[in-house]
Amino acid sequence: MRRFLRFPLYHKIVVANSIFVGLVAVLAAWLTLRTADGVDTLLMLGVVGASVLLAVIITATANAVLVRLALSPLAPIETTAKRVERGELDARCAHSPLADDNLRRLTTVFNGMLDGLAQGRRRQRELAVMVLEAEERERMWLSRELYDDTAQVLATTLLHLRAAARLPQPAGSQALETVRNEIVVAMEGVRKVARRLRPPELDELGLAAAVDAHARLLSEVSGLPIDCRTEAVASRLNTDARLTLYRIVQEALNNAVRHADASHIDVSIRAGRDSIVAEISDDGKGFDPTASSSSTGHSFGLVGMRERAAYLGGGVQVRSRPGSGTTLTVEIPAAGGRTTSDAAETAAWTA
Repeated sequence: MRRFLRFPLYHKIVVANSIFVGLVAVLAAWLTLRTADGVDTLLMLGVVGASVLLAVIITATANAVLVRLALSPLAPIETTAKRVERGELDARCAHSPLADDNLRRLTTVFNGMLDGLAQGRRRQRELAVMVLEAEERERMWLSRELYDDTAQVLATTLLHLRAAARLPQPAGSQALETVRNEIVVAMEGVRKVARRLRPPELDELGLAAAVDAHARLLSEVSGLPIDCRTEAVASRLNTDARLTLYRIVQEALNNAVRHADASHIDVSIRAGRDSIVAEISDDGKGFDPTASSSSTGHSFGLVGMRERAAYLGGGVQVRSRPGSGTTLTVEIPAAGGRTTSDAAETAAWTA
């Protein structure tokens, strides 16, 4: 039976039907012989046997042809799958005129799956290009900050040090004080670059403190009130998840400050039963999320946030319409329940 079940579908159907037809024919011949009276038994047996054999052959042949025709629409699906496997990513399966409704639906679903995979590949390529462009912009920003700001300050400081070494007192002391102030400015520039690359609060005090620090900085620079209500959730997220959630919230806040024309922004991070949920809301001008996916302004930000969340098994939802503000909700699966390290994070943050 196991060997039979491993046969191709076509062979299983034909063999099963042929056995059934043969049994029916043998039963009919046996009944005919039992009811025959006054006829030579050997002659009758020969006639019935020949008739049964002919009937089985004709029926099995007709059955094989019909089954072959019925299953023929499956062959293009297999052929198309092999073509895609070989790298012909644009291959699609044509509808067979012999297919019934079920096989037509199967072909439609199969082609739809291939279209979805193709769309996913295009999206990955577009995202890869956008990521490369973003990395290049970040490198350009770092280059300008380090060269135009920090490097220039340090070069000026070096000149002042050389000049101070040749000056008599108290002019030399005043020059050294100028040098000290310039070194402080250079250090602040380095801290600014380092903070942009990775905020120290994220590793030292936790996610809640890092989000609060970034929100305070944005509020000071933009003059826009930003209220944060964040729970200590570090123990329920691993290192990658903490950094990912921080980057998503950071991007959402930056977008709200730059594009929303809002008068107020709210940020909340809370722990659910099986997930961590972050929500960023503003009362700004809003936008059409569907239309923005095709534009270059919001597209990269939203796509990047969704890809970051999807990498961790989470998701991003955007609720917005023109004139009604925007609410962005991020949900990331939690690693476990609340532990005592949450209290430690809260204590360190509030201290």
